[in-house]
Amino acid sequence: MSLRHSGQTAFVLLVGMASTTLPTPLYPYYQRHFGFALLMTTVIFSAYGIGVLGTLLLAGNLSDHTGRRPVMLAACLLGMASALVFMFSQGIGTLMLGRLISGISAGLFTATATTQIVESAPPERQSRAALLATLANMVGLGIGPVISASTAMLLPAPGQSIFIIDVVALAGAAVMVWKTAETAPTPEPGPLLRIRCPYVPNYLLRPFIPAAVAGFAGFAVMGIFTSAVPNVMGQLMGIHMPLAIGTMALLIFLGSAVGQTGQQRLPIAMRLPIGAALLALGMALIGISIGTVAPVMLAVGGVVAGIGQGIALRAGLGEMTRLSHEVDRASVTSMFFLILYLASVIPVIGLGLAAHAVGLMLAATLFSAGIGGLALAALMALFWLSAHPDPHHKR
Repeated sequence: MSLRHSGQTAFVLLVGMASTTLPTPLYPYYQRHFGFALLMTTVIFSAYGIGVLGTLLLAGNLSDHTGRRPVMLAACLLGMASALVFMFSQGIGTLMLGRLISGISAGLFTATATTQIVESAPPERQSRAALLATLANMVGLGIGPVISASTAMLLPAPGQSIFIIDVVALAGAAVMVWKTAETAPTPEPGPLLRIRCPYVPNYLLRPFIPAAVAGFAGFAVMGIFTSAVPNVMGQLMGIHMPLAIGTMALLIFLGSAVGQTGQQRLPIAMRLPIGAALLALGMALIGISIGTVAPVMLAVGGVVAGIGQGIALRAGLGEMTRLSHEVDRASVTSMFFLILYLASVIPVIGLGLAAHAVGLMLAATLFSAGIGGLALAALMALFWLSAHPDPHHKR
């Protein structure tokens, strides 16, 4: 195996994750076409998070039993099925079904492709392969809205054209998966699907809580940015161009990619605090931009929050890996991601309900302040832990 094989799987992951964010700039189109408001948009969006969560809980280790390639092929096929549902969508129900299937596909990609990318690389290059997997994930999520918006501007039938392209791209990705070598060891015995109950051992609760809070805040802003920013730009800022909406969504994912790749240049002890601080600063800029109707500040805030999210995510995972015992590591990582993906469901629906009750501007501003407050709380907890080290835990 070599980095070339890792690169092929990374490309498949990029295509798969880009597929999951194609609907982002099309939400205003669906709202006009099917006649629903932001609240229903956030509910439709949250179906994706539910699909990811359910897949990670039920089938997170499925590829250990079946091999990596079959699960990757299933992810590609589910992505194609989601695209077909969107292509022939007849209303809110089919949009929710399409997002749910897309979430299941993303859950399989997330749980399997990263493992295969790392396993395909030589041992001395596996850390670089892990970074490649992270970049493929975030860049894929980021370019999806831009591709979709560009297609909506250049081709007729915006609700169908992009998904025809999506089906073709995922079919090509499936062919690449078919031609790649299997990297999984001998399949493990046991049920294919089972509910895993992750836990956090007592000795890890002190560092886990602030890292999880910062991670929750980071995923919440990404969920809200991709579900609500189209409405913020259209209703509050008068910007309706799909390409502008798609580019705005791209910025936060690019910021996250920059943060995840650049965090290794920071001192280890300062990575998580710096990530939380940048996340709080970005949310402050986003909140002010909404209140003052300033699209440039919204873009800057998205980039800053994305960088903070990327640093906090990589640093938090790194800290949990470093401090956890080997027997607890898989469960701790699962719990960490479970909390992160809950952030793509609960705050998004909460924003939709709040916007329905008090209006979009006030709701979005308050939620920006709330997420920024979570990041600040994580920052203060990190400083407190640094000043009061646990004498019973040996590092």
